[in-house]
Amino acid sequence: MKLSGNTIFITGGTSGIGRALAGAFSQRGNKVIVAGRRKALLDEIAKLNPGIDTVELDIGDAARIQEVAAQLIERYPALNVVINNADVMPFDDAGGPFDDDQARRLVDTNLLGPVRVSAAFVEQFNRLIVDNPIPVA
Repeated sequence: MKLSGNTIFITGGTSGIGRALAGAFSQRGNKVIVAGRRKALLDEIAKLNPGIDTVELDIGDAARIQEVAAQLIERYPALNVVINNADVMPFDDAGGPFDDDQARRLVDTNLLGPVRVSAAFVEQFNRLIVDNPIPVA
């Protein structure tokens, strides 16, 4: 992957590694779009980093993933990188009763979320490959 000139979508970009990646990629001349669940943090990122766009997204919501992906592909036709960084890490009492709702949320977000996000951009990436074939020496 080239480190500049990309259009990059980062899930879980409101804190930690995702936020650091967003800043670093933006400083290197990439167009960066950050997704997160918390609007206040997204607004803060947009205010502090005028070159970074934001979108509210909970990757545990399959329908919302499709909606956001369609919007991003339309708005950023050159989008060529997706970084699946979002996750949830609930506090758990291993000695306590099993919380089925919490387990489902964990699987929906940490396992199915990245799979769904990746799948939502497959056609976009296939189109980019057809439009810009990789030269072979």
